[in-house]
Amino acid sequence: MLKSFLLLAILALTHLSNAQITWKDCGSKNGVVTSLEVEGCTATPCTLKKGTDASMLVKFNQKIASTGVSAKVSGVILGVPIPFPLPDGNGCNLSATCPASANSDNQVALKLPILNEYPSLSVDVRIQFLGDSNTNLVCFQFPVKISS
Repeated sequence: MLKSFLLLAILALTHLSNAQITWKDCGSKNGVVTSLEVEGCTATPCTLKKGTDASMLVKFNQKIASTGVSAKVSGVILGVPIPFPLPDGNGCNLSATCPASANSDNQVALKLPILNEYPSLSVDVRIQFLGDSNTNLVCFQFPVKISS
């Protein structure tokens, strides 16, 4: 019986270590998201608690050069994007390499305030990174649950 329990525990831990956050592309024109990390989340939907900041690290490969990167975040409810305010949407201040050359790996570390005023609901978070002249670099979205 002890062997069965140990085997079950090992399988459960292996499954947890293989869990991942999944996302969908929503119109990336000049890049591709290579990884998404959300603090405290190992699988979607991620639970974001009101009154906290959701810390995220997004890694991507951008196909075109840019002098800067800006971030836009929206909640998509019934297909309608509703902007989430960012304390700082300038990716150059959020660990992005600026300027960035074509076909280079880049990253942005976002802090998304989850305000107490937000309703408790399930929503898709849409993140867009824009380059020079608001050129779309990447766009992706992933499901979250906002909770108290």
